[in-house]
Amino acid sequence: MFYARVNPDGTTFSMRASSNLIHICPGRSGQSNKNTNAQWVVNEVEETIRAVRTTRPAGVKELISRRYGIDISYYTSWNAWTICMEMIVGSYEESYIMQPEFMRQVL
Repeated sequence: MFYARVNPDGTTFSMRASSNLIHICPGRSGQSNKNTNAQWVVNEVEETIRAVRTTRPAGVKELISRRYGIDISYYTSWNAWTICMEMIVGSYEESYIMQPEFMRQVL
């Protein structure tokens, strides 16, 4: 038998149970976490990507999984990797804008 009680904050509950209850819910293993976004992942893996430039999106996904036990989608890891690489080496658009100036300096 168990009892539920509203906490002082008014929105959460505390469960009080006898000692013979066993939690057997399998959870949602294998599903990606919908609340993680690319910016959060960037904040967590930017230093690693700066140190190991060969890190790819699959490596970002694996790193978050190992470090936090969270499965993120490949799309989220791709977006985070892209943002990190732009922060480290710059974007292609900026490089192409600067190309005429570089040509002028070379010639």
